Amino acid sequence: MAWQNLLISRPARLSLKNRQLRCEQESGEVNLALEDIASIVLESPQITLTSALISACADENIVIITCDETHTPMAYSPAFYRIAAKQACCAHK
Repeated sequence: MAWQNLLISRPARLSLKNRQLRCEQESGEVNLALEDIASIVLESPQITLTSALISACADENIVIITCDETHTPMAYSPAFYRIAAKQACCAHK
């Protein structure tokens, strides 16, 4: 069950390694299990994500929120397939 909400506020490279989120920063690197993550807030414009990680986040229903230079949330990325499937299900009722 997902319970962690990550806030990335410094430059970082986020990638996927062994079904875990890998966060590489100047201070070192950390690996976190995707099934424990509920959301990721990207507060720095100097954060890089791999497409494999984005796809895995969508698969695990992890929300990615991107902020602007004033740290205001600007983009919300839920899993597209889950939204489209829910809308199709509701349309048939």
